[in-house]
Amino acid sequence: MITIRSPVYQNTDVVAFFCSLLVANILQSAGTAMSAKWAVDRATEAGGYCRLQGGLKQAGNVGIAVWTFALSTHIFTLLFLRWKHSRLGSYLTLGTGWFFVVFIVSIGPLALQDDRGSYLAPTGLWCWISNEYPKEQLWMEYFFEFLSAGLSLIIYTIILLRVRGNLYKAKGVWFLRFVPRGESWQLAIQRDVIDASMVRIAARIVWFPIAYTVLLLPIAICRLLASYHVSIPYWVTIITDVFFNLQGLVNILLLLLTRRYIPDLSSMPDLTNPRHSVDMSTSARFGITPFILPPKSPKSPEEPSEDLESGLSSALSNKTLQVMASVVLARAAQSRRPLLVALAVVLLLRSRLLHLPKDVVRNLSSAAYGKKLSQEELSQVLQQVYVDGPDGTKTLLVPYRDRVSEVSIKPYTPSELASDAKNFTPVPPTYRPNLDKTFLRQLRAILRITFPSWHSKETLLLILHSFFLVARTVLSVGVARLDGRIVRDLVSADGKGFLKGLGLWFLLAIPSTYTNTMIHHLQAKLSLRLRTRLSRYTNDLYLSSAPDLRYYRVGHEGGLDGVDQYITADVSAFCEAVAGIYGNVMKPSLDLVLFTTQLSRTLGVRGTLLLFLNYYVTAKILRAVTPAFGRLAAVEARLEGEYRAGMARVGRESEEVAFYNGGPRERDILWRAYLRLIKHINSIYKIRIAYEWTEDYVIKYLWSAAGYALIAVPVLLTRRRNVGIQTGENVRPNDEVANRTETYISSRRLLLSLADAGGRVMYAQKDLLELAGLTTRLYSLLSTLHNLPSLPKPIPSSDSVELSHVDVAIPSITSTPTVLVKDLSLSLQQGEHLMITGSNGVGKTAVARLELEEILAASNLAYLPSREGGWYTRKEWRDVLSGGEKQRMGLARVFYHKPKFAILDECTSAVSSDVEGRMYEHAKSLGVTLITISLRPSLMKYHNQLLTINGDGLGSWSLTKIGTAEERMGLDREIIALEKKLQEVAGWEKRVHELTKALSVQEA
Repeated sequence: MITIRSPVYQNTDVVAFFCSLLVANILQSAGTAMSAKWAVDRATEAGGYCRLQGGLKQAGNVGIAVWTFALSTHIFTLLFLRWKHSRLGSYLTLGTGWFFVVFIVSIGPLALQDDRGSYLAPTGLWCWISNEYPKEQLWMEYFFEFLSAGLSLIIYTIILLRVRGNLYKAKGVWFLRFVPRGESWQLAIQRDVIDASMVRIAARIVWFPIAYTVLLLPIAICRLLASYHVSIPYWVTIITDVFFNLQGLVNILLLLLTRRYIPDLSSMPDLTNPRHSVDMSTSARFGITPFILPPKSPKSPEEPSEDLESGLSSALSNKTLQVMASVVLARAAQSRRPLLVALAVVLLLRSRLLHLPKDVVRNLSSAAYGKKLSQEELSQVLQQVYVDGPDGTKTLLVPYRDRVSEVSIKPYTPSELASDAKNFTPVPPTYRPNLDKTFLRQLRAILRITFPSWHSKETLLLILHSFFLVARTVLSVGVARLDGRIVRDLVSADGKGFLKGLGLWFLLAIPSTYTNTMIHHLQAKLSLRLRTRLSRYTNDLYLSSAPDLRYYRVGHEGGLDGVDQYITADVSAFCEAVAGIYGNVMKPSLDLVLFTTQLSRTLGVRGTLLLFLNYYVTAKILRAVTPAFGRLAAVEARLEGEYRAGMARVGRESEEVAFYNGGPRERDILWRAYLRLIKHINSIYKIRIAYEWTEDYVIKYLWSAAGYALIAVPVLLTRRRNVGIQTGENVRPNDEVANRTETYISSRRLLLSLADAGGRVMYAQKDLLELAGLTTRLYSLLSTLHNLPSLPKPIPSSDSVELSHVDVAIPSITSTPTVLVKDLSLSLQQGEHLMITGSNGVGKTAVARLELEEILAASNLAYLPSREGGWYTRKEWRDVLSGGEKQRMGLARVFYHKPKFAILDECTSAVSSDVEGRMYEHAKSLGVTLITISLRPSLMKYHNQLLTINGDGLGSWSLTKIGTAEERMGLDREIIALEKKLQEVAGWEKRVHELTKALSVQEA
């Protein structure tokens, strides 16, 4: 055994990577062993056991790929690049490798946006990534396995070429040459004494990626063929699986066979080993620049023996090199013909090789995303929109890139919504948002919706987000230490240590930048998941069916204006605030704890006490100058909602606004709403001037000055060391300066990070106040929807419509409801048609709404398809239909569904009398019993009864039979009433003139 000191090849830690590879084999074997249960049961079932088995199998497969590649890269840097591997680098490699395995296994179920079923589910003989996720199967496992096998073979091929002498470097340029097998060892000895043993190491270790590739190739071929929908025989699947799962056993055997060739920490060759002179002309022919070192120093126990040096001397003699040169040139001449043949074959296949990668990518993409649909198929999907599931779920059909993605949505059941009502008690009108117990109670109630269980996707995503936040803090501490180490080596003029520090700096930058990116990504994903969960809940609660009808009653009975602002903008802002506040509070708080702990070791007791005193003073100052951001945010959201509602009203009522030439008036209303909004926003900006000035001054400058003072504490208040009395041959006067510089740089980096963490904690107080305002608004919406008074449930009847002692009133939350019709009772049998009449605003439509829930709609007019472009044309009513066409469309729906009862509220006011009569006759011929609300006397002949609402403020009404003497008396009374109204026309005209004059003055 050669025992030579080496500062270059120590701490290779190959065994640690081998052990990690074996652990990955154990995980894979455990997943395979668990799948034996499916073989016994002869069926694979979804569930927790299935997900565990699939997760272990995926972790093992990905882990084998990662550690096979890690071994290849490690040996490459050891033999080819000649890098020294430190313990820190090995620890980072081990941590990063296993973190990557855990990340790949966990990111799949967490990062999904659609519900295509369980991510880890039965896939034939075992549990694994479900076949519903072909893209994830390709990129979350196959890609890493194929990439690891291919890159490992390439890396080991380069290593073998290098250590055998085929690949050499002359004058800064790399060359490739042929070297006979017998002379490769001598060339390696001549070029570098280390390669004499390393060539055997590389030759043995290369069997690891070779074995991995050979065992992976059969199952890879089967999986690729299966992706092209090729039927694979059962016995072939079994054999390929057995081969693939033999990796653990093969790796153990290879480890036992190659263990004695693995570099040891105590027996590594040394690049500075003495060499003897060689023949310059012969070595120049091979592109070798020999090392001429001074004669050997006196023999020590750690240097090679006399026999070894004599062997090296004979191996490097001129005669040996001359023989090697002749053999190399002869074999190179013999190898020209095969090279020419290979070159000709490559040229012939050049066109195919150029298109092969493109074809492979296209075929894999087609297999992963599924078959493209034709335009006719996509049109049918657009018409279908969704598919009802047997368990109440709805599967949305979403067209995307000529394909269809299926998104399953399970609505909240009425029982689930009712069980949540106890968490949403009404909010007192006098409550103002603040950081108190009420805010925590409201926030907890809403978070129960967004995080329904500990194993939900939102919870797992939050855990992963927390992991990255903790990892970022730990990496920050490592960066601070490494920063001080680099400056220490620079001050002490340690070039090797400085370069090593830079290498570690770039190595540490990889997980640091990746962690930063994942923090922002996971925060955005968390916000999106929370918004999805909360939007589905509020939509199911808001768009409730009869008899709740919350979407209709929340404005009148709940007193909420601008509900669209609550459900859209407020929900989005709340979710972004929750996702952001978690990272802005948790990570800075953790930073404060860890950084303070690290600094306490350097600052001592006095410095730590001063640091806590700085925290206390800063918190007191900022709390004294912090305004009520929660209330300001709530008012801003309300004003935004009012402005948005005004814009929506103009778009919704554009036809009426245009008819009455109300554009200037609507513009004035919108401008006033906008001025109120920007006035409030400007007031917030003015308030923030003093607060942000104080905040920046305290956090940036006061904390920086306090940091310098704290750094000076251990230096100025500690007894200085006398450099002149230092003892020990390894201690130099500059070491004290270098160590102080390292301490200063590390402490300064930690203090800067600490100041940043403290600043974000202080900023978080403002964010928490804004979150309190958003929480109160969202809680108000949910509590109002949950606490709407229940309505009496109608008793279904197929042959009649009956009202018994019903009061019809205008709902109000601030005063007693105004009764329009009192103690209304009527019975309408099938075939009897009722007409409801009365003056405007007396409550006719309110009576009709009691039965609107019975009407369904889904049809078109006969001539519209040819005019608008066919049956599959999708257009908005308001864009293509006139007022009369809209009314006729409503009656066409009645004709299509043929309900037993139809309630028609002024449904023919824009239709001519002749068309109106034909439609009423057709409806009666279909057996539809009509309940009409109208002021047109011409419609009476199509009805049997007449309900007249007097509108006298007492809730009086009358019900008569049409065609009887009583009905004629009622008509006489109506004629008299109309004549009285005609006498009031002069007064109405005068009032119109006054209003016109007032409007003209405002426009001027």
